[in-house]
Amino acid sequence: MAADEQERAGITEDWYRGETPPDGLSDGDLAEWRNEHEDPDGPIHYRDAEELDPGQRILLPAPDPVHHYDRGRTHIEPRTV
Repeated sequence: MAADEQERAGITEDWYRGETPPDGLSDGDLAEWRNEHEDPDGPIHYRDAEELDPGQRILLPAPDPVHHYDRGRTHIEPRTV
């Protein structure tokens, strides 16, 4: 999934298994820290604080393609007595 799709679906990824880089690192030191701590198997993905299975399907939020007032139904006027 692209980053914007992950954001819309509420998915976050953790490349460093819960570790965060120390504050005050220079750009070079930060890159070195990331290379040392990044998991070679890839990130773990989370949604609503629960780990996702790699094969799990995710539905992306999207606008309804068929409006509520036009779902192919025929309008029938009610009979009044």
